[in-house]
Amino acid sequence: MKNITKILIVDDHAIARRGLEAILVAREEYQIVGYAASVQEAVTATKTHQPDLLLLDNFLADGMAKMVIDNIKAFNTAVKFLIVSGQKDDKSLYEAFLAGANGYVWKYAEEAEISQAIEIVSRGNSFFMADFVENIRNASVTSEQKPHALAGVFSALNERDIAIVRLVANGQTNTEIAQTLSLAEGTVRNYLSAMLVKTGANNRMQLAVWAIQCGIVQTPSMT
Repeated sequence: MKNITKILIVDDHAIARRGLEAILVAREEYQIVGYAASVQEAVTATKTHQPDLLLLDNFLADGMAKMVIDNIKAFNTAVKFLIVSGQKDDKSLYEAFLAGANGYVWKYAEEAEISQAIEIVSRGNSFFMADFVENIRNASVTSEQKPHALAGVFSALNERDIAIVRLVANGQTNTEIAQTLSLAEGTVRNYLSAMLVKTGANNRMQLAVWAIQCGIVQTPSMT
């Protein structure tokens, strides 16, 4: 029996909610547990339904995705967040990643790509579209100097650390990284856990983006 991923759809446009619902209902491994159209509704629905994953628009009627993530992480650190946005506002998306978003996919991408993003993030991995990463590499976010402060931390990582971060940035899972580098999967998890502690990153996605901004990892070629 497959594990069921409980999903909360957060978007203030009914058409967008129905579009995501159409992708999910055909997959028996997903269960839509609720809908929300605002920051407050998303927080309340998360407390009520305890979803595993939020599909989250970046711009809501009463605030931004970052506000949803900040509020929910205060009482639930296990839930995952995939931003499904129709806007490409690099600064606000970057702030959402700093808050702990696990991925981003363009709302108007092909259904197969959105489905892939949902599947990857629901498994605990990160998904980000190449155009966002390309733009964020040179983004100027004056309220957050973390990447610059971390330059020394990244430069002190050993070759194995850098190899693992590079593969994370290219979208590989822990299992795939282990196979690529001929390591035990547990060893890969230990390396990543240590790097998250060293850098203060909330998740793999944030670690990869910071490494890219510091120039430690090249911008991945992804679609």
